[in-house]
Amino acid sequence: SDTIWKDGIWTPRQAVEILERRGRDPVVLEVRDDKVVATTGTELVGRVRAIVTTLRDAGVGVGDAVVLHAPNGVNWIAAGMGCGRNGAVMAPIDD
Repeated sequence: SDTIWKDGIWTPRQAVEILERRGRDPVVLEVRDDKVVATTGTELVGRVRAIVTTLRDAGVGVGDAVVLHAPNGVNWIAAGMGCGRNGAVMAPIDD
């Protein structure tokens, strides 16, 4: 069983592995335009990997700060996980 639900603490790599195992199961629910939209584990992992690639291509490395200004939602989650996988530090900015 996944320790994510029991312990609530995991490395970015462990989180991605857990999401991969969730596959087509919904892992994030968000409301967009008055509709509930589900994102699967596979979809979220794809977004995380795309962000990791974008950060690396931009020269962002371990210990670099990445400012995130975005509404709460699946993209915010993916950005945070992508920063963690890349070793970057996310600096969220609120409105």
